Amino acid sequence: MPSRALTIEEKNKNKVNLKVKRFMNNVRKFIKSKNDNVVPPEWDAMLDMLEDSYKQYCTATFELERLDSYLVDSRYGPTINPLFKIKNSSLMNVQRLCNEFGLSMKQAQKMKVKEPKKEKSVLDTFFEGEIETR
Repeated sequence: MPSRALTIEEKNKNKVNLKVKRFMNNVRKFIKSKNDNVVPPEWDAMLDMLEDSYKQYCTATFELERLDSYLVDSRYGPTINPLFKIKNSSLMNVQRLCNEFGLSMKQAQKMKVKEPKKEKSVLDTFFEGEIETR
């Protein structure tokens, strides 16, 4: 049975979901690289807020791209589409949360990088001439 064609809204929703998923995967990889390959469980709520804000931003951006005009009629005359306010407020939330996670360039330089502890192998110990104790 052939599947039906996707509507524009469904295509945009799929694009937004893919973009958000990619962004959050990169965020989690970055956090893992800075924290011994672990995302602390207490950060899950903040990461969910970051994901929601980024999804709102992407959705508003896609919706604004589809519009013919950025003005809407109101009882006081033409005004700017309310999607702009949604887009700007969600972008500010994303930037604030990214700064808290050290995802901006300035914050990333301030973060301490935890190097994973590497144990010496038996061969390394042998070649360095150290006596192995167990």
